[in-house]
Amino acid sequence: MLRKLAILLFLAIFGSGCGQKRDIAIEKGRETVASSIEIGDDIFSAKKKLEEAGLSIKYGPDFPTKSEKYLMMIVDYGVRPNGLETFKYTVGIEGNDEPITGVIKATPEGEITSIE
Repeated sequence: MLRKLAILLFLAIFGSGCGQKRDIAIEKGRETVASSIEIGDDIFSAKKKLEEAGLSIKYGPDFPTKSEKYLMMIVDYGVRPNGLETFKYTVGIEGNDEPITGVIKATPEGEITSIE
């Protein structure tokens, strides 16, 4: 038990990353998305615009489920999960941290309906 606590403490202290730099990178990514695309745009054109702006697309645009009710695209802000985030994800703990990716959803026809 003591060993598990020591490991958790180590991850929390040394694995948390540099918070201010991470926050700046996330904010810059969000601003790039907000200035490049908007609701109502075509998701396939949006992908091209975001890639031209220097962001990478982790997924999509594609249907995330077999129901094909909406298209989804995940934008990578260039921030990697730190040790604590990885640990929380591994053991199934929900985090309250800022997301390190953005999610864009669109109708099956490709019209963007939400930018998160």
